[in-house]
Amino acid sequence: MYIDMIELRIIKEKILVKMRRQGYIENKKRSMKFMYGFILNEAEIKEFEYLLKREMEELILDLKSREIDHIVKRAMRERYQILYKLFKRYADQADCMRYLPSKYFTTKVN
Repeated sequence: MYIDMIELRIIKEKILVKMRRQGYIENKKRSMKFMYGFILNEAEIKEFEYLLKREMEELILDLKSREIDHIVKRAMRERYQILYKLFKRYADQADCMRYLPSKYFTTKVN
């Protein structure tokens, strides 16, 4: 199961519209946090891990490049941190240690 970030935003907007219509929230723009969840079987978890690993490895290679601007690299570090947080929920400890962000840059990850 692959859910794109755009699809998640569309779902979030539909939920917000429905909640506004039913009077649960005001029409004012508010910052609301939603918890997204999805159910995966073993094959989908392996595919999800593979996609995360591939994306993180690509970011690592780009972070090592001297041609990329520091502002772009900061955005890439933030993306890496998000991906790593997702990855450590599914991966075993050895893989988590392999992709530990502190190996590649010095910003803190919770």
